Amino acid sequence: MSRSNAPLALSVVALTEPDSVEKTLFNITQFDNRAFGFNHERTWNVLPIALRGIFEPKSVGATMPNVPPRVQRCIEALCALGKELKLNTHAFRDYPGAGLRTATPIEWDPEITVRVKGSCWFVQDRRPWIPLLQPRKST
Repeated sequence: MSRSNAPLALSVVALTEPDSVEKTLFNITQFDNRAFGFNHERTWNVLPIALRGIFEPKSVGATMPNVPPRVQRCIEALCALGKELKLNTHAFRDYPGAGLRTATPIEWDPEITVRVKGSCWFVQDRRPWIPLLQPRKST
């Protein structure tokens, strides 16, 4: 059976049908091999700047007329969150010689490794934080 990428976008709890493995499997795999007309690469690229709180959410949204509405709403939401948090973020891509990778496997325990993607970090109370990790398919 091929691996599904649907649980990366949806809550596993919402997909689970109690007492029905067949229905749960259908829920998990229903979006496999479907073509979607957009991706969130632009959202990931704007994350480090959006979280700094320097852009007005609706103004940013108005500058993206050709961006899919779902992506536009995500970017506006990140800018709104940035207005609230005002994080001094640093993009991984701005430090190419540092060996920082945007996608890397994280070992949660000896039996579970999850490949995740992040695009920036910030420091708070002398501790580095990655504000958002997105699970990725293993390659």
